[in-house]
Amino acid sequence: MSIQTIRDGLKTRLQTVTGLRASDTIPEQITPPIAVVSIGTVDYSQSFGGSGLTAFNFVVTVFVSRPSTRTGQNLLDDYMEPSGSTSIRAALEAVPGLSGASQDVYVSGVNNVGNVTLEDGITYLTADFAVLVYN
Repeated sequence: MSIQTIRDGLKTRLQTVTGLRASDTIPEQITPPIAVVSIGTVDYSQSFGGSGLTAFNFVVTVFVSRPSTRTGQNLLDDYMEPSGSTSIRAALEAVPGLSGASQDVYVSGVNNVGNVTLEDGITYLTADFAVLVYN
């Protein structure tokens, strides 16, 4: 499957998270709460003999609010839970292989939790979810 197909599959799964919008491309304008799917790295030939298994390392950046709100922090905490209707991990790992878009999906962790100021000067509370997809 193509990177675009995998990205679309991730977006579809993210849209099942309660209260979260998702985008498979970087939007011109951020309207939180939103999860934005982007590709980090691609590692080819992950199997012995180079049979074609590829590891795609995606980053799902979640924008929740301006950083001064307690509601935003609570919402981000909900998205980082390992299970439940607001869990990003649970949503992405719920359907094996993204319904055929890949072989396996694994959310390995969350990092870069904090404030990010975009070019428009607005600061958001964000977190990056590391998502490994094998294809």
